[in-house]
Formats: sequence, C-alpha cells, structure tokens
Amino acid sequence: MRRFLALLLAATAVAVVVPTLGASAGPLPPSDNLDVGLVSDTEPLVFAAFVDDEITCDTVTVVEVLANGDPIQPLSVVPDETESNLVYIVLPSATPPGVLEVAVECLEGEFPSDYSGGTEWAAIGVTKVVDGPAPEGTEFTVEVECFADRIRSNGFLVPQGATETVVHELGYTMSGEVHYVYFDNENECTITEPGNGGAIATTITPEVVEVTDAVLFPVTVTNTFAAAVEPTFTG
Repeated sequence: MRRFLALLLAATAVAVVVPTLGASAGPLPPSDNLDVGLVSDTEPLVFAAFVDDEITCDTVTVVEVLANGDPIQPLSVVPDETESNLVYIVLPSATPPGVLEVAVECLEGEFPSDYSGGTEWAAIGVTKVVDGPAPEGTEFTVEVECFADRIRSNGFLVPQGATETVVHELGYTMSGEVHYVYFDNENECTITEPGNGGAIATTITPEVVEVTDAVLFPVTVTNTFAAAVEPTFTG
C-alpha cells in the first residue's frame, strides 16, 4: 500500500477537488464491494477507496465521507493513474480518528452503482510548546519511533513477529504546531526530540504511547528557553 502514497504525490497535479458534500442524507448504502484503507503514516492524511475488481468502473466518484458519523469535506480526491476502480481521498490532517465510512458511485457505461465501505484508524498528535524566548528561526525535530508496520489491515491487529522499528520525523517551528502519525493497527511508540533548538530543558508527556484503539493519543513536547539577561551598569 506504500505505492499508493507515491502515486498520490505524483498525481497531485490532476487532483480533483470534491464539491461540498453537505449534511448526511442518511446511512451509507450497505456494501461489501468497497475496500477502504489507510495509506499514509504521516501527513497528509490519505485513504484509498477501491471498488471490487470483479466490477469494472469507468470512473469512481466519492459521494460522501463520514468520520465517526459526521460528514467531512475531503481536501481532494485523486484518481489512480492506471486503476480506474481506485481513488485516493485526502482528508484534513486533524480529522478525528475512529471510524471512517466512504460512499462512492461507480459509473459503468451508462449505469451508475453505489458502494460503501469503511475502516478504523488511530493517530498520535504531537503538539509543540515553546516556553521562553527561543532564538529567531529556531526549528525543532521530534521523532516518533514505532514498530515497523509489516501488515496493514482494516482492523486493529498486532503485527505478527514485528521486531524492527520505523522512525517518523516531525518538524516544527517556533510558532508551535500539531503534527500527526497515523495507524491502522496496534502499535507502541517512543517519542524523543533529538533537535531541541538549544532549549535548556525538554519535557515530553507521555514519552511512550501504546496505540490500542481507534482514537487520538495526544503528546506534548515542551521546550524551555532561558529568559534574556539584561545587562546591569554600575555608576
């Protein structure tokens, strides 16, 4: 599934912005013919929606996207360049994790068909806090080290025999931001900050996160800088 993200980035020039979806008109149509899966480990937040390959779609149009039952506006939808049954859905990075449901229309000749599917995902949201006067232009690097994701699935399953780790690097400026790491399985991650911008103290809360459910796991990384010392003059 890693190729999905590479194809997405290569195809952004032909991204199709989705019209406003509006309020949900009701439950999504039941279907076993749409496979929805998380593509990205870090921002942007990307999901793939694939209509069963026993069905031939000339085009796939995203009709509705629900996050935890609430309609959400995709930032864009990117058709796959070689597979007409496949589209990539780009969502706002801060979309609340949990259950994602997608409804699409598959146009086969003159006959449209509706399909739906869903998946679960979790996120670690790392917030940067700068306490004190950091030097102008200071940048920070936070690392989130997790088990290597050897097998992706639509459920939360512990990767069997996962012993290797993967490190996600998150970059921050002095303004402080929130960046995310996404999961579709259980995992355990350690958060460190190898680049603290010269801070006199760094606090990470918590330092270890166990991803056990399809929710947001918040982390705060606080850097403390010493106040500037004003010179004193004696007469």
